[in-house]
Amino acid sequence: MRLKKYTSVYQSVSISVFVALACATTIAQITSTKPPNPNIPAPGPQRHEPQGGQRPPSPPSIAKAPPPNSALIPYPGDIEGFVYWDTSTITHKPASSCSGLAVNVTAAGTSNNTIPTGNHFKYAGQVKAFLYGGKVALYDVCIYAYDHQPVGPQLQAQLMITDRNVFSQGVMAQTATVAPITIINGQCNMLPPIVPSSMGDLTAHWGSCQNRAYDVNFAVVPGLHVMSSSGGSGGMLSSANNGAANPGPIQSPTRGMLAGAANPGPQQSGSRGMLSGARDPGPISAPSGGKGTPGQLAVGRPGASTLTNADLIGLIKGGVPQSAIINQINSSNKQFDFSPASCQSLAQAHVTPQVLDAMGDGSVRPCFTGGVRTGSGTGADDLNPQPFPPKGISSSRANKASLPARRLSVALGPVKQSQKITNPKASLQDTAIIAVLQKQRQAADVEATQMKLGIRPTVVSTAPSRTMSAGGDANTPISSAAPQTVSVAANGPQSSNSTSASSRYGALPQDLIPGVALQCGRDPGLRILTVSGGAGPATFTQDDKYNFYTITGCSFGDPGPNSKAYVYYQGSFHEDFQVEEWSDNWIKLHLDPKATGVDDQNNLTLVVQRDDGKQASKGGYKFYAARDTILLKQVPQRYFSLNKFRPDQSTIQNWKPIYTSGSSPNVKPNLQGLSAEVHWDLTTDPNDVITGGNDIYDFSHLHSTFALSNAQMEWSDVACTDPNYSQFKASKDNWNLDWYQTAGIQVSWQGQMCRNTPGSCGGAFQGDCFEGAPESNYGINVWVTGPRGVDPWTGKPSS
Repeated sequence: MRLKKYTSVYQSVSISVFVALACATTIAQITSTKPPNPNIPAPGPQRHEPQGGQRPPSPPSIAKAPPPNSALIPYPGDIEGFVYWDTSTITHKPASSCSGLAVNVTAAGTSNNTIPTGNHFKYAGQVKAFLYGGKVALYDVCIYAYDHQPVGPQLQAQLMITDRNVFSQGVMAQTATVAPITIINGQCNMLPPIVPSSMGDLTAHWGSCQNRAYDVNFAVVPGLHVMSSSGGSGGMLSSANNGAANPGPIQSPTRGMLAGAANPGPQQSGSRGMLSGARDPGPISAPSGGKGTPGQLAVGRPGASTLTNADLIGLIKGGVPQSAIINQINSSNKQFDFSPASCQSLAQAHVTPQVLDAMGDGSVRPCFTGGVRTGSGTGADDLNPQPFPPKGISSSRANKASLPARRLSVALGPVKQSQKITNPKASLQDTAIIAVLQKQRQAADVEATQMKLGIRPTVVSTAPSRTMSAGGDANTPISSAAPQTVSVAANGPQSSNSTSASSRYGALPQDLIPGVALQCGRDPGLRILTVSGGAGPATFTQDDKYNFYTITGCSFGDPGPNSKAYVYYQGSFHEDFQVEEWSDNWIKLHLDPKATGVDDQNNLTLVVQRDDGKQASKGGYKFYAARDTILLKQVPQRYFSLNKFRPDQSTIQNWKPIYTSGSSPNVKPNLQGLSAEVHWDLTTDPNDVITGGNDIYDFSHLHSTFALSNAQMEWSDVACTDPNYSQFKASKDNWNLDWYQTAGIQVSWQGQMCRNTPGSCGGAFQGDCFEGAPESNYGINVWVTGPRGVDPWTGKPSS
C-alpha cells in the first residue's frame, strides 16, 4: 500500500495573500536577542555517555546469554543448512570437498566476524537443476551444522570465505548474513531432508523446531574482489563484477568502500569508511535545529561511515548496482542535501526512485525529482507525504493548508480461471497393473462359468465373512481374524463328509477343469492350486471393475461357520474375502468393495481355512488399492519456490511472497477453496520496468503411490479504480500453468501495478506522485490420484 497526498485547494489563493502571510510570519519571528559571536565555532557532534562518564555496556553476546538448566550442554540449539554453488562458473579445489568455508553464528545485530574453528562442513554431492531449453545445471552442495546454540534469542548466521584460493575465482555469498534466526523447541511436523535432492531444498526458507534451525542456506556466487585499504582494517569492493548479486554486509571489522565509481578520492581509515568514487565530505557541522529541514544536512553518527550526494552520484556514474548502493545507504551515516539545487543534481544523475526512498531516514524528507515516487510506508514522507511549501510560507502553515492524506487502496478485480490441464503421464502410471487386473477378471469369469456348468456348487453359508474394519487402522489386522498356524491336511483318507477326488471328477467332462481333477486325483491333500485361472501369484483389489476371483484347489471341504479366506502380510495388513460360493475344489469370492485407507501391498500370503480349522496357504500375492482422484488440501511451503535461474538477481532478491495453503479468504489474494495461493510483493528493475516470474511446485515428495493428475490456476488482476491512479501496467509475461519435469508444476505470472494518471500529480500546487509497488496474485488447485482414503503426503489413512 502507498500513501498519496493532496494539496489544499486554498493554496490556489492569490499570490498577494501568501506574501502578506509571509511578511507577518517574518515580523513575528524578529527578536532582540544578541546574535552569537561569529568567532566561536559551532559545536560539532558530541559522544553521548551515561551518567558517570562510563560507556554503556555492550550488547549481550551469545557467550554471555544465560544458559538453560542443563549441566551437560551449555546451549541445546543447532543451526544447520546447505552451502552451494554453480559448478559451471565456480569450481572447488580439491573437488568434492568443503574447505575454505565457515559460518559465524552470533547474536543478531552484532558485528563479530570471528572465524570459528574446527571443520563443521561435509560434502553432500551435487544437485541438478533443469533449465529452459533442456539444459541442466549442476550445483556442488556442502552441509554444515553448528551445535551449542542458544534457544530463544535472535541470532544471525554469516557465511565466511576463509580461504579464497580453494575456489577457481573470487567468490562471495549471494546473501552474506541470514538474520534474525530464532531457534525454538516446538514440535516438528515434517523435518527437511538431511541430503538435498532438488533446488527447492537449497532455496527453501529457514525454519525451526525441536531446538533446530534448519535450511539456513547460502548460495556462493562470483564476487567483487576484496582489496585492502589504508589502515589495514577496512576494505573495498572493486567493480570486477558490476552485475553480481547483492553482496550483503561487507565481511570486515569496519566499514569498507565500494570501488568502481568515477574519480575515486582518498581512502579512509578503518574507523571512518566511505564509498570510493566520491569526495571526502570532510567534517560535518550539525544544524542549529533539532531536525533537518530541506536544504540542510542531517546530523551524523560519530565514527560511522558517511554518504553525501556527491558520493551517491559517483557510485551511480561508476556503474555500481542499485541493490549495492541501497545496502550501503542503509548501513551508512546519511549526510544528504535535499535543497532544490541538490535535488536537480540528483535528477540529472538519474537517481532512481528506489534510491531516493532509501536516502530518507524519517527526519529528512527525500526530494521529489520529477518522476514517480514509490513509497514503502517506512519513511516520514511515506507515512505523511507533504509538498515543499511555496516561498514565504512556513512548513507548518503549508501543512495546515493541506488536505488530509488518504491511503491509496489497491483492490483486486474479478477472479479469472485457466483451463484445467491433465497430466499426460497420469494415464500411463498404472497401465501395466490395469492390464493384469483385466486379464484376471476375464479369466475368473470364464472359470466361474465352467464351475457352474461342471459341478453343482454347495450352497454357501449365509453367515457373513469377517472383513477389515474401514473405520479403524487399515494396516492393523482384526484380532478375531488373525491367521492361525497353517496345518496342511494329510494325504490319507478323507473324512466322511469329504468325497474322494476320483469319484468327484469321474463324470467331469474332459474340457472342464481337467487340471484340478488330475492333480487332486493324485493327491487329495488340502492345498491351493490356482487363483483366477493362473498358477502364479495374483493381484487383488477392491476396485469394483476387477473385484471378483476364483480359487481352485483340493479338499476345501464343505462351507461352515469357521471356513474363510483372507490375505495378510505379517502384522501390518489383513483383508478378509467375502465368499460367494464354496465347493470342495473351488471358491468364488471378492474383497469388501468399501474398504478404504489401505495402501498398495506386496508379498502377501493367501490363506484358505476349512471349517475344521485346517488351513492351506500360498505366498507372493499383491494388493492394488482402488484409486481416487482428490484435490490436495495443502502443499507445504517448502515445496514452493521462485524459479531463480534468471539474470536479474539484483531485482528479484527483494521480492517477497505471502504463501497460504490451503487458501484463505482472509489473506491476500483472498481466494477460497484452493490448494495454495500466493501474493508477491515485487520491485521494478533498475530501469523501472515491471517484471514477472515463474514459481515451481515440487511434488516429488508425494507418497510413492500417488501421482499428479490435474491442475488449474486462478488469478486476480489489480483493479485501478482510483481516477488518479488509473493506468494499469503489467509485465510482458503471460499467465500460464504447465507441467514441470517429471513431478512438478510451473506457474508463470505477471507483475502488475497501477500507475499515475497523467496530469493528476507532480505539477504546480499538486501533490507528489505516489503509486503502489508491483504485485502479483494467484492461486492453484492440484489434483492427485492414489489409493482411496490414504493421505497423499504421508501414505497413512486419512482422517
